[in-house]
Order: sequence, then C-alpha cells, then structure tokens
Amino acid sequence: MVAFYIDENVSFLLDGFLRGYGHSVISTHDEGREGSPDPHQLFYATEHNWVLITHNANDFIGLTQLAGIFLVGQVFNLSASQVENLRHRAFPPRTA
Repeated sequence: MVAFYIDENVSFLLDGFLRGYGHSVISTHDEGREGSPDPHQLFYATEHNWVLITHNANDFIGLTQLAGIFLVGQVFNLSASQVENLRHRAFPPRTA
C-alpha cells in the first residue's frame, strides 16, 4: 500500500477514502506541520517516502523539475455521499 501525506488544504474526505482502501494517511496536522512552507512539506514527505497530496498546485510548479512530481488539477468537488456513491459504483461490495 501507498503512504500519503495530506496537506492542510485537502479535504478530510480524501483521508477517509484512502484509508478505506488500506492506505496509510498522515496529515500535516498529525505531524504538527501546518503552515510550513511548501518546499519544506515536500522535503518532509520525501524523507519519509510519502506521496504528498495538496491543492496548492501553483505553489509547486517551480518544483516540477524534480523527479517524481506530478501536478494534477482538481476536477470537481464532491460531497461525502457523492464520494461514497462513486466508490460503491466503481468497487461494488463483494458477495460470498
């Protein structure tokens, strides 16, 4: 499984969604690093072999020269019930 480091501006819904699939999720809040500069957050995530997830794509544009950085724009906002509905449609519960 993948370990994700969630920036403070990312919805808690994503945290729960990723945990639901067995991924390890650590937040800037968990680590007491809210407000740390973006390059520091990236370095911290890299030190721990975590994938950094943030909505501050513009703040990372200058860092994309580094290997392993992909910027993905936010496509849409979903409510918790919409996320759950999509999850069940994409990954239906297994039947015995």
